[in-house]
Amino acid sequence: MATPAGAHRVDLRLGEAYLSGVTIAPVRTAYSVFRARVAAVHDLTPSLRRVALEGDGDGALDDLGDPGLDTRIKLVFADGPVADVLAEAGEQWYAAWLALPDAARPALRTYTTRRVRETAGGRVLEVDLVRHPDPGPAGAWAEAAAPGDRVLVCAPVRGVPPRHLGAAFAPPADTGSVLLVGDETALPAVSRTLEDLADDPVGLGAVAVHVLLEVPTAADRLPLRVPEGARVTWLPRDGAPYGGPLLAALGDWTPVGCATSTARAGLYAWVAGEAAVVRAARRHLVREAGVARERVTFMGYWRLGGPL
Repeated sequence: MATPAGAHRVDLRLGEAYLSGVTIAPVRTAYSVFRARVAAVHDLTPSLRRVALEGDGDGALDDLGDPGLDTRIKLVFADGPVADVLAEAGEQWYAAWLALPDAARPALRTYTTRRVRETAGGRVLEVDLVRHPDPGPAGAWAEAAAPGDRVLVCAPVRGVPPRHLGAAFAPPADTGSVLLVGDETALPAVSRTLEDLADDPVGLGAVAVHVLLEVPTAADRLPLRVPEGARVTWLPRDGAPYGGPLLAALGDWTPVGCATSTARAGLYAWVAGEAAVVRAARRHLVREAGVARERVTFMGYWRLGGPL
């Protein structure tokens, strides 16, 4: 079989494992993989850690995009030969990642771009990671992260459309009110979305915004920059079952002016967090609150007791 024009083959030896002759065909996407290293680590709350990433090499993050809202990126916890293979694959990094032997395939997790800062030394990507009592591979990396540690970032390329590539937050043009619902894993996405709503890059204008956020304890509340008039309700779990405070608050919640079907028709809801809790929240909004299902964006970020 002929190799497609522009394709390249990957050869990699990792201990006893050997990956050879895997053809990575060129597929043009708006995502790429960037080499990064930890510049700083800062605990925002007992449960949330901010990791600042700088380019691992001159200009390594120059083309990193920052579409805003709840833009999803991926961190690949790789270094050494594996990182070289994935970085060299560029836009086809995921095919190269899948082609790796199971024993050599590094952990990969999805996060939200908290912000990209311009500094004298180049661009810096900030990512907020939840600290778990029993961390998996990604959580263990976050716990041990220190300046100089290397990681790969898969993210949108700067200046490549669409404007909000990788964002799930997509309110219809006729939105009159916004409801954001989430747990601590959704806090980075909610925080960035609120900041962007305050600056109004999606052109919604003045809309009512209400936020329900469940966090482990009261100490996990953060100062947020929000649109004028936005109402933020913090729901400390304090040992209660995951989702208990959130679902109770959602059941009691009545948006201002949403007593009529016309007002409900203008509501847009965004829900993210533990998968079962998210499903229950969506069911309540659609079946009991009467919100049209196409006006509810919902995402299970994690699953209690096992992988998604």
